[in-house]
Amino acid sequence: MKLVNAVELKTVTGEVIKLEDEGLSLWTNPENGDMTYFTYRDGRISVKSPSDGKLQYQVLRKMKQLAEELEANVQGDDGEFY
Repeated sequence: MKLVNAVELKTVTGEVIKLEDEGLSLWTNPENGDMTYFTYRDGRISVKSPSDGKLQYQVLRKMKQLAEELEANVQGDDGEFY
């Protein structure tokens, strides 16, 4: 995981969107190179869960690893714990 603090992404129409956030980190899955952004704010780490099932599992696994290191929990949008 690498602290990046900003990201620029290009939309399908070619428009460039820039997001700046002091807590923005990029995780690259060492198994396949898939990348996911994590954000730290107000004592919470947030991540947009991917729709792809295999990638979703890999991100959840990383979230659980972080939670264990921080003695925290992984909790979904609807309050469910993983």
